[in-house]
Amino acid sequence: MILTSVLLLCSFAGCYTPESETPAVSGTSGEETEVKKEGTVLTFIDHASIKIQAKDGRIILIDPNAYSSTAYDDEADFILVTHGHEDHKPLSDVKLKEDGIQITWNEALVDGEYQRFEYDGIIIEAVVAGGNDAHPIGSGVGYLVTVDGICVYHAGDSSNDEALHVLKDYDIDYAFYPIDGQFNMDAVEATELANIIGATHNIPFHMLNKVGQDKSENFTPEGRLVLKEGESIVLEK
Repeated sequence: MILTSVLLLCSFAGCYTPESETPAVSGTSGEETEVKKEGTVLTFIDHASIKIQAKDGRIILIDPNAYSSTAYDDEADFILVTHGHEDHKPLSDVKLKEDGIQITWNEALVDGEYQRFEYDGIIIEAVVAGGNDAHPIGSGVGYLVTVDGICVYHAGDSSNDEALHVLKDYDIDYAFYPIDGQFNMDAVEATELANIIGATHNIPFHMLNKVGQDKSENFTPEGRLVLKEGESIVLEK
């Protein structure tokens, strides 16, 4: 069900972070790693696809385009899409609950205004993204998702454009940046942007360049955290 009418509020200077206790980071690497479903679980599916499972079991998928044999078994409560390129649109086997919400860049950026949505404690805020020829500012969005008091940032396909520097005013716990340098910033540029924004944990995605080289070793910001394909972690504040 494509979202057409929800509570739309103006952006505010900082991720919403209600007081709550969260467990320490845990988990191991490997293909579609399982972790105990205690706390808030984040899974890096692959490419630019991530999954967040809240403590209450609600599932948020962002750009669920990467193939996975298990990540899409459960129906999602929310599907978020940053922009219209085919490698970010949902795969056909991604399932949305009958009463689930899908938000694309079309609903997230309306008449030049980045939108904010709230659903029973889960806050989804669209933010500026892009800044390169393939992804000009205004053609897509990034997302700040606050769940269980933890803020996760997905940059979409972006570059280190000055317009994104406003995100330094947000309290971001986990941030995902593209680093392949093919149609967005490379690992060095992403490192610079990550250090400007200053999230607690900085995670690369879009890691393979056009010849299949993994560029994650060149991504070296403060708070660097590299997740393997299918790896899950329990998030901490």
